[in-house]
Amino acid sequence: MIPQDHTTAAASLPKLCADAANGKPVPSLPDRLLTLADVGARLQVGRTTVWQMMNAKPPLRRVKFGKVVRVFERDLEAFLQRHTEGQA
Repeated sequence: MIPQDHTTAAASLPKLCADAANGKPVPSLPDRLLTLADVGARLQVGRTTVWQMMNAKPPLRRVKFGKVVRVFERDLEAFLQRHTEGQA
């Protein structure tokens, strides 16, 4: 699989959300750790918004290594599916 740059991933996000809302299967993202900057770039949001997502109910799951925080791509995908409007 060819890694996507942040621009490509962010551009495809609305289509993935629309597909999920319409009940279409959404392809799994590779199991990769993302920085908070990566998450923000993919969603086109700031760092504060990413932290708010991690404190939401239910939260965006994160992995901590001391002071370092990362998010698995699969957890970001699951968070987006849970928070997609119009989902049954």
